[in-house]
Amino acid sequence: MQEVGLLGDWVVQSAVTTDASGTYSVANVRAFNRGVGWLLVGASKAGYFADFKWWLNFPNDADLNFRLDPWVHLSAGTSVRGRIGDAFCAGLGYGGIVNNVTDGMGRPPCQRFAIAITRSGTLEASISASVYEFDVDIVNPDGTFAAYIGYPYRTGPPRITAPVTAGSVYEVRLAGAPTDFELTTALR
Repeated sequence: MQEVGLLGDWVVQSAVTTDASGTYSVANVRAFNRGVGWLLVGASKAGYFADFKWWLNFPNDADLNFRLDPWVHLSAGTSVRGRIGDAFCAGLGYGGIVNNVTDGMGRPPCQRFAIAITRSGTLEASISASVYEFDVDIVNPDGTFAAYIGYPYRTGPPRITAPVTAGSVYEVRLAGAPTDFELTTALR
């Protein structure tokens, strides 16, 4: 569970493991104490995209359920066509607090891909679309941002890069307005 502030600062408050049935409990949850903030609660499992939900009505709505989607693999150096809106997701840089379209848990429409890195270098992702109203990020194996570009972009279509390490799996996520896109990746 992470406390998230208005300026993007965050701190991990607690971590728990589910029991055999997938049930979990977090004791002694407290509100963000550095100004206005919300709790970001997440679940993760190897081979699956992490699921995050903003606990916007803290301390009410004490039950938060998660559904983990299996990784959709993409090889570095390839292109794929997709659509933002096939899933909903949240992260430290975005999530429903400022987005109008969400799934009711503060998560905007998104699309995400897992990329297994075969050699260390720089992962590059370029996106072309007819509508450019979405955020793009590359997520480290530990769930933190390796790189993030928020809409509106400073110049042209989004292009994002991040240093990556061989033997790790990184995520590329697009989140925002539902639209078709083409994502091109390269490992340099």
